[in-house]
Amino acid sequence: MPLIEESDLERSVEELLRTRTPLPPVPPGTLFGAGADEPERDSRQRLPLESVLRGRKTVRAFTAAPIELGTLRHLLIRAERGYRARRLPYPDGPAPVSALVGMRRVTDVTPGLYNLAAAGGTEEFERLSHTPAPPSHWAETFTDAPAYVFIGGPVATTAGGTYGALLTHAGALGLAVWHAARAYGLDCCAYGAADFRLGQIMRSRDPAMRHMFTVVIGHPPETGPADWRLG
Repeated sequence: MPLIEESDLERSVEELLRTRTPLPPVPPGTLFGAGADEPERDSRQRLPLESVLRGRKTVRAFTAAPIELGTLRHLLIRAERGYRARRLPYPDGPAPVSALVGMRRVTDVTPGLYNLAAAGGTEEFERLSHTPAPPSHWAETFTDAPAYVFIGGPVATTAGGTYGALLTHAGALGLAVWHAARAYGLDCCAYGAADFRLGQIMRSRDPAMRHMFTVVIGHPPETGPADWRLG
């Protein structure tokens, strides 16, 4: 199973979730590879908070319309700020979760897997040179959409008493992405199942990392019922 060490399958998830250890707050500038403490001010008009919360739903089918690169960058920076503001506990050492961004239909960018990295005082997308999970794989595994946020955590080095906290972090970051996307008039759906190809990519960057959670982002269709299930 991608969420636990392959050589330690006898360790049950139930045991990992049995205890929780209170830990210090997350430091700034640790998600999406971004290092700036505060994102630049975005002049784009955003939805008010009440509209964001009242309109929140899971959308499983998106239109073919692309997402603007600038919009995606701003909403991810906004999501990081929202996640950090919650000050959830985490273990000493590296940040407990990080994320890669999959782009399929995003303006002015080549489809592929990206990291949002600090460069020249601002955050820019940095394309990963080689990945075993092409954009077509994301559409088949999740759903066809313009953008994907793949959240991972250091599962292989997380002690049993803090595994529950790690899952909480992954979910909190996913929720922050969802709220930020809604603020820009976009919608999302979440998938709790891990993908082994994405896990391979994350392990190649850090041996302890595993893919844990995915948030898919796109433009909702004009009409159609909402789907409230979690993938």
